[in-house]
Amino acid sequence: MANASVRKFLSTILIFVLVVSSLPTGEATAQENPISSTIYLDDIRQEIDGFGASGAFQQARNLMNFPEKERSEILDLLFSTTDGAGFSMVRNMVGDGGTWGNEIDGPTPTIWPEEDGGFVWTGDEDQIWLMNQAKEYGVDKFMSTVWSPPAWMKTNNSVTNGGELKEDMYQEYADYLSAYIRGYKEQHGIEIDAISLANEPNLSVGYSSSRWTGDQFKRFIADYLTPTFEEDEITAQVILGENSSFIEEPAIPVLKDPETRDGIDIVAAHAYGGDRGAYNTFPLAKKYDKRIWQTETSNLGKNDPSIDDGVYWAKLIQNQMTNAEVNAWFYWWFVAYKLDKGEPLINLDTQNNEYFVNKRLYTIGNYSRFVRPGFNRVSTSEAGSGVYVSAYKNTDTGEYVIVTVNDNDTASNLNLDFAGFNASYVTDSVTPYRTSETENLAQLTDISVKNGEFKTELPAKSVTTFVGKAQDVSSNVLKPVNQDEVTNVKLGRTLPVKFELTTAGEPITNANAELYVAEVTDGVVGPKVEVTSKGEANEGNIFRYAGNKYNYNFNTKSLSEGTYQLIIDVNGYTVETVEINLE
Repeated sequence: MANASVRKFLSTILIFVLVVSSLPTGEATAQENPISSTIYLDDIRQEIDGFGASGAFQQARNLMNFPEKERSEILDLLFSTTDGAGFSMVRNMVGDGGTWGNEIDGPTPTIWPEEDGGFVWTGDEDQIWLMNQAKEYGVDKFMSTVWSPPAWMKTNNSVTNGGELKEDMYQEYADYLSAYIRGYKEQHGIEIDAISLANEPNLSVGYSSSRWTGDQFKRFIADYLTPTFEEDEITAQVILGENSSFIEEPAIPVLKDPETRDGIDIVAAHAYGGDRGAYNTFPLAKKYDKRIWQTETSNLGKNDPSIDDGVYWAKLIQNQMTNAEVNAWFYWWFVAYKLDKGEPLINLDTQNNEYFVNKRLYTIGNYSRFVRPGFNRVSTSEAGSGVYVSAYKNTDTGEYVIVTVNDNDTASNLNLDFAGFNASYVTDSVTPYRTSETENLAQLTDISVKNGEFKTELPAKSVTTFVGKAQDVSSNVLKPVNQDEVTNVKLGRTLPVKFELTTAGEPITNANAELYVAEVTDGVVGPKVEVTSKGEANEGNIFRYAGNKYNYNFNTKSLSEGTYQLIIDVNGYTVETVEINLE
């Protein structure tokens, strides 16, 4: 009988390109010993929801008030998937009506300013403007965070310095969140995709803030939020956590309680302090199938616009993608008026209408532009030696993205190989995009990849993204060889071996196809060896392409009676195996 592993259809095939980069003048020579990493393209990990930042505390207004030319340039830098970082999410502040700030750095008016008053749908023009601008670039994921409920709902009658939600205001707060989500859709045409109950509930600070415990969240969610959202048919995802540190608290009590865990969809946290939780994990969130978002991080100190800072943030993304397996990742501000601070991606000079772009915009863009919502991360082996590799793919379209980070002060040679495919056929090239000291998401020369092994040189302190595409390919062995049954052949005769290779119904005409043979003894397949052609039709064991098929005239004179397996390889991968019986 035919070998059970014979396939008519190849699984996916890989189209990847590696780039060998030239070193800038004066740069140290690349490490002699190459670093290696394997991309396990069939080991699917978490789905990616997107990358984003915020325009909260009037920073969207600062951008909105910029001159049109500069404003348009900045929007391109933030949201364009061809010329910028391609951010796919926007984080907003749910206004609390506080009076502690000013027109360039302060809170947003609340939709419910007085307990006995009605809802007010004006005052948030800048964040609405930013979301609408983002829509023009195809962004459709908007999340909103509550820094503080309105003062009249709180124990300290203030939006600042912590305070808690009054126990007799739990229903009002649930109604408030429901009204916000419904109102932004009805009044502004904005669909809020996810709502966060509290920002950094572990802190009391002099700006908008509110304290919560895990047990308070449990009661609020079980008795008020979930029933209210169900009654009002609210479908927005509920975010819980947003601790200032990258940890699961205060969501743990809610996750442990079967009556409340279904009331949340996303466990979020910020990444401040120490190593920013680069190696932390969220075991309960994973156990109960909750999405994990890192929703805020930044440099709160003096701004560093350099590539060193850019590589720092690229490494953090890499670590939080692979350790905590986050589904979404946010920097703090898109833009801000603070010229000397590291909190925004782009610093605005509101006095002179100038802006300054930091390298971190581009290194984060090495992820955000190419790893799109709906992609999945796939596993990679650790490269080590200061080089970091993560990979992502779109399981529907076949697009693949590999992001490499070189944190070394010298160039590094990197060998990449790909596992998880039955066959590989290079039909196109992969485009590398690099950010370095002298480059900003620079598109490099397309280079094809062969035989599942790839080599590249990564410049010192750089982030390089490789974009490729895989295709579904089918193969079919043609008569006189049987695809699914043993083919009987008279020993000494020449057997025409023919097969077709197609993708999307179109023939592939220039594959590197080779024929091997292995003797089968008592059902055990021996080592495969190259066949040799004594005629002029073929060269070595290489198939020739003619008549819309691959052809090889296999001379059996050198063999003896018995059963053999014929093995067809395409670009180093076995695509078909059939059995013949020589008699």
